[in-house]
Amino acid sequence: MSSDTAEALSAEIIDALNDCEEEFSAADVELLRRQNELLAPIYAKRDALFAKIPSLWSVVFEGCDELDGYVTAEDAEVISHLGSLECIHDDQKEPRTFTLKLTFNSACTYFSEGSGTQGKGGDYVLEKRFRRRSDDDSADSLLVSEVVEVAWAQGRAPKSPSFFDLFAFTGFTADKVTQRQSELEELANVLAQVVYPDALELWTDAIMGDEDVDGAAGEDEIDEEEPQRKRTRQT
Repeated sequence: MSSDTAEALSAEIIDALNDCEEEFSAADVELLRRQNELLAPIYAKRDALFAKIPSLWSVVFEGCDELDGYVTAEDAEVISHLGSLECIHDDQKEPRTFTLKLTFNSACTYFSEGSGTQGKGGDYVLEKRFRRRSDDDSADSLLVSEVVEVAWAQGRAPKSPSFFDLFAFTGFTADKVTQRQSELEELANVLAQVVYPDALELWTDAIMGDEDVDGAAGEDEIDEEEPQRKRTRQT
């Protein structure tokens, strides 16, 4: 085989392999689209049950290691009023696009009364859509969004850096990237890919962990008291 033929064959093979890679990517997107369709009604059923469990989302946030460094003590106070978190996939063409919807109960005094999107019973709703870029090879952020204004009550806004900086995220380009914008993109992905889908597991682990600690404490108390009871019998 001549060197020219070998070079031509190599180029042909490389082109064919590149085509395969594109087909793999397209298949992954199609699988995700189908997965979103199948999971949507199950998540809806789960979330309706979650609504009956007090402070569930506060426990979930606290138990998620991936949120370490994103949620401050001030943020946690606000999140303690979080009644529900939803991750909505409603873009049929691009299933990796998603909307995060956070609903805070009406007892929360951190937001201006009568401001923002109102849910049932005066709940305060924050909703932010993250659109997926089509060019995965770009050095720009994969997610882009628009600023969502948070109507804080006077003097109640958490100091930045804060979890709620997420609602100011717009995306970034390779020549205008900042560390904070990159962190906020990661936070959006953590909420969509870890916190929301794994909420039941995170909550269960946190609850079981508390019970294990209580059980261990109880065992220690028994161990400490047992010698005292023996000494009483001996006198």
